[in-house]
Amino acid sequence: MPPWFPRQPSAATQSTAARAHLPQQNCRGNPCRFGSIRRVVDLSHYDDVQDRFAGAVKFGIRGVVNKLTEGVGDHDRSFSWRLKPANNAGLLPLGAYHFARPGRIAQQADWFLQNLRNDAGDLASFKAPAVLDLEIEGVSLADAQAWLERVHAALGRWPWLYSYSAFLGEHFTKADLANPFWKQIPLWIAAHNDHPTWPACWGAPWLWQYTGDSSGLEPHNVSGIVIEEGGKGIDINSFDGTDDELAAAWAADQRALAHPRLRGGLRRGRDRVRHCAPRPCGDGPRELVRLYARRRA
Repeated sequence: MPPWFPRQPSAATQSTAARAHLPQQNCRGNPCRFGSIRRVVDLSHYDDVQDRFAGAVKFGIRGVVNKLTEGVGDHDRSFSWRLKPANNAGLLPLGAYHFARPGRIAQQADWFLQNLRNDAGDLASFKAPAVLDLEIEGVSLADAQAWLERVHAALGRWPWLYSYSAFLGEHFTKADLANPFWKQIPLWIAAHNDHPTWPACWGAPWLWQYTGDSSGLEPHNVSGIVIEEGGKGIDINSFDGTDDELAAAWAADQRALAHPRLRGGLRRGRDRVRHCAPRPCGDGPRELVRLYARRRA
């Protein structure tokens, strides 16, 4: 996401979220382990890919989500630049995100779809995540829902929602937690610490951005990718699953997935998984990922 945007929520934002006393999911007191499972980076034109993703592949990156649009009228051309190099490097198809700005939310969705169609071709052939980046004041959850629904109508599958733990904690009300809409939206949570939290209507996030701008868990950099301003670390994300599971999740609607482990199956022994409760919105997207908290034997 844009490097000029403050990564860490303010103390006021954190305290507001803490005062909300709304149900949240978390890692139940144990450090999340999936910071060690480096799978995905998110990029924009601020990031300089110097080796056509060779270093990223060697590092263990399997997918890239690149900025495509912002507001209405802002088109990040680095998305089109990176389509072919990502494919040639053997990465999953390049994902696209939209940075939401206040106002004209339907036009923002149309602007995203227009540029996705122009850069990636027929929308039906786009087999990667479409993501809404929700992180600034003035863009409400109702706006986010309207954008997600409009893009879903065009793509035939649900886009992902990216946001910060503190932002969601501050803006989700009890009514939002009870809204069944959110349980069908894949959640990508940004929390630059080892105990991410998220609203309880999701059983677990699909991706966790554990580091960005050199904050959060290490490592902060990927070989061959340099951020142009300030030389800080890039955004690195974890997916708690195998490469095959990530590939299945990358393009498919969660209800279409059939793998038993993606339906919330538990591993045995030292690798058991704990599921948090309650889930006011239902079971959440258990078809896609297991809860990231692991229990130590």
